[in-house]
Amino acid sequence: MPGPIKLKTWVPRNTKPAWDWKAKKSKELQYFDAPFAIKEYVQNCVGQIPKDLQKRAWSDWNREDFRFIQGQNARGKADSQTVAYRVISWSPDWTPWRFSETGRVASSVHPFCRYSGSIQDQPLSGDCLLVDGPRYERAHFCNNPLDTNATFTSFAVDGESTSKDNTWAVGEKGNGFILATQFLAETIDKKMPAVQGKPSVDVVQAGISFRVGYQIGELKWKTSRRVGTADSLRVILDDLTAAQKQRIKHGLEGADNKSLVQPDEACIVVIGLDVTAAPEYFFSAIYGIMPPAREWRHPGGNIQFFMVNPDPKFYHRDQWVRGGIRLNRVSINYHGNLNLTSDRVMVLSDRRMAQYRVDVCNNVDHAFRTLPDLAIELALDILTDDHSNAIAGILVPRDKAGAAHYRVAFEAALQQRVISCTGAAPTLPLHPYAQPDETLTLFTELGLIAVQVSYKAREIIHQSGAYAPIKEYARSILLAAPRLDNFPGLNRLRAALKLVLPEVPSQSITLRQYDKVYPTVAWDDKNKLFALALPKPCEEHPQPTQSVCWIGPVLHDSARSNFLRSSS
Repeated sequence: MPGPIKLKTWVPRNTKPAWDWKAKKSKELQYFDAPFAIKEYVQNCVGQIPKDLQKRAWSDWNREDFRFIQGQNARGKADSQTVAYRVISWSPDWTPWRFSETGRVASSVHPFCRYSGSIQDQPLSGDCLLVDGPRYERAHFCNNPLDTNATFTSFAVDGESTSKDNTWAVGEKGNGFILATQFLAETIDKKMPAVQGKPSVDVVQAGISFRVGYQIGELKWKTSRRVGTADSLRVILDDLTAAQKQRIKHGLEGADNKSLVQPDEACIVVIGLDVTAAPEYFFSAIYGIMPPAREWRHPGGNIQFFMVNPDPKFYHRDQWVRGGIRLNRVSINYHGNLNLTSDRVMVLSDRRMAQYRVDVCNNVDHAFRTLPDLAIELALDILTDDHSNAIAGILVPRDKAGAAHYRVAFEAALQQRVISCTGAAPTLPLHPYAQPDETLTLFTELGLIAVQVSYKAREIIHQSGAYAPIKEYARSILLAAPRLDNFPGLNRLRAALKLVLPEVPSQSITLRQYDKVYPTVAWDDKNKLFALALPKPCEEHPQPTQSVCWIGPVLHDSARSNFLRSSS
């Protein structure tokens, strides 16, 4: 009789914990590029610093750029940085750096730059290192220590975060690391050819890996089994504490059999970045790592204004925001509260957006009054702006007390526009106008050069008091023109006007040396003064001084004036 059947025990091929991330080409990645992804990694490096300092803004970066250090000094400095970073120059499936027995980095690998942040007299620090190699550029990110509540799942699980309820933490929490890693994995996978077989010691394979304490996250593509669906990215946890040989394999074992890494640190390695791009490009999505040449911020303000080329950028608490606000010329770093979607696009229809508009209005108005260099840039921004949510669509000057400051800024901006269009400096004063049908004859008669601006710009200019509307300006010229007290027929005109202006003294009804097309009559309410332009000669009496025919037309114009209509 046959014996009992022995069943083979089935053991899954891979029993390591794993998490599935996004499918390829997820819509959440539509605004991502390399700088935008690196921004999320940099924030992971230094995100603990503002939380520990309890400050909403931190940008105290230490910068070391090895590109501009020459000779042996450069080599020694680079080697010292390389040795210091040996603990993070690791990954599960490849060796990004090759060391000699002395610990010196191979001559084919050159550190580009290092950006780090720390708190004085505390162990907390964050470091970012960009390295140039023979095939790929690599980026290394490390921070120590982590948030006390952070675990591997804080990085691997979509929506997990230790900062969601922390008012000092920056950004929308819970998926930035995953989105950044997903984007870079797709980009590197698409650009870099696969290495056939097992890589040799001299071949660096492109890819991404991260370590949280003693646990490593390996990224692999999970093939979709459904027709018409995309592959998804999977992160597999590899626990280094499970076997000592794993630590030896990854170069984490010291001479005294003690681990070279700490359980409260996180490190990220990216290999396969564009070798033609500069550090200024890769780190451009974090404000302050590469300080702009020109920036302004008045004491107590929650907005930094700055200039970058070629296109303006919007930052929220030092983090670049790709979608939402559209700027025209001047860039903004806003330190107030804003709501962002998961793909880092600003929500434009909530109460925080309303507060943002108030803050922009107040900061811009204050800048016009106190920061003259910035005021000119803001004026140029407004003059060329056609965006509803940029500065021109937000600014409302609070009063005309700063009219002189606004005037200086807009005058300089208008001159720059004329010079850029004509190639020559204007020889006459400039005056803005907006309506196409607005008579340009008056500008010429007043000795002005008319410069067309948008309706929004004209409204701001008028509200600030920088320039008066052209007709209002012409009335002021009439009121300031020389008096003609002995003009024939003036007494008769005064007698007629007294019938409708009994409270106005006769001597306050004046005729002026003013012959422009507009106005023919003006009233100064402050000084109770009525001014009439020099009358035009009639057909029968070419010289007005020879007759009193002019009185009738002047009375007609006076009767049509707004002041006389309201008085009657």
